[in-house]
Amino acid sequence: MRSLVLVVPLFLLSACGQSVVGKYQCHGMPDTKTLELFADGKAQHSGDILGHQTNGVGTYRVDGDRILIHTTVTTTGASGNVEDEHQSDAEYHRKGSTLASQITTCKKR
Repeated sequence: MRSLVLVVPLFLLSACGQSVVGKYQCHGMPDTKTLELFADGKAQHSGDILGHQTNGVGTYRVDGDRILIHTTVTTTGASGNVEDEHQSDAEYHRKGSTLASQITTCKKR
């Protein structure tokens, strides 16, 4: 009986964190047009700035209704050369199937 009592809360906790998993369409910041959160805690996003492709790859964690995303962002020029690479931290707040930061809103597809 004790093992059942311990397993149920762990199952419920893991299910709560996975509810953000999925693909999102984003508006606001031009460098984040799409966002994808994976069940294993990995994150990726893409977009463009003045025709230069941006891609971010990293991790995320859920803290209540906050989603904290840490990525390495690469900006690629028209010739395919990497023009910039930097670290990025973003904080989103979950409201149903929408994630919102101060300047970007992402809706689950």
